[in-house]
Amino acid sequence: VSNAVKFTQKGSVSVSVDLLNPNTVGIRVADTGIGVKSENLSKIFGEFQQEDISTSRHFGGTGLGLSICKSLMELMGGHIKMESELGKGSTFTIEFPVDLVVDDSSDLKISAPPQKKEGSKTEKVQPTETTELRNKTILLVDDDEGNIYSLKESLDEFDINFIVAENGQQALAHLAENVTPDLVLMDLMMPVMNGYVAIEKIRQQSQWKHLPIIALTANTENKEEEKCRAIGADDFLSKPVDLERLIEKMNLALQPQNGEARHD
Repeated sequence: VSNAVKFTQKGSVSVSVDLLNPNTVGIRVADTGIGVKSENLSKIFGEFQQEDISTSRHFGGTGLGLSICKSLMELMGGHIKMESELGKGSTFTIEFPVDLVVDDSSDLKISAPPQKKEGSKTEKVQPTETTELRNKTILLVDDDEGNIYSLKESLDEFDINFIVAENGQQALAHLAENVTPDLVLMDLMMPVMNGYVAIEKIRQQSQWKHLPIIALTANTENKEEEKCRAIGADDFLSKPVDLERLIEKMNLALQPQNGEARHD
């Protein structure tokens, strides 16, 4: 649904849910967006895959969403398929097995069968108490509204003043307006201006030479951490973000002794 809305500038996006048989549900998402070339359909579910470089430049994203959807469907014993025509739109269909329960009111309830994994457990991260983050101003640069909301909610207890930019160009504009953040959380894969270019441009300005920057990305291949540190990032964290590690890295970056001579 997120992709359909992102790539559809006119027309419509429709979502339908059907009970295909007593134990299978199908969900169909159809749009009238930009579509995909037929020769690229086979690679669209691969990790870090987008149709071409212009897709990332104009629309943003890492090319992980459909790969994650495919993996989730396979874990649930289902599958996902795509039909698309360039310039006319795309239709994604997922089908997965369910357990059906009819309650006393005759309402039908649908739930996915539990997928148990040996030794797996879900724990809520409890951030350690700290004073470094409290009341700080953080420039959060990310084009994904879900990521922005999640980070702001997760760090809410520290009363942080967040300044949000949707891409590197907006981040530089904020800094040019004499915004003085204590730290920058910089996504790397963004439209207009990506995080790599933004970090380099920030470090070219003497007044921001020691501004702590933590790079965040879902792409952990190709020695991304080395690349980020080489262009001036103080630290690096892969997505999905581990909240406890993020808080630890932010605290470290905010300590005065860690920022005063890092980029000399």
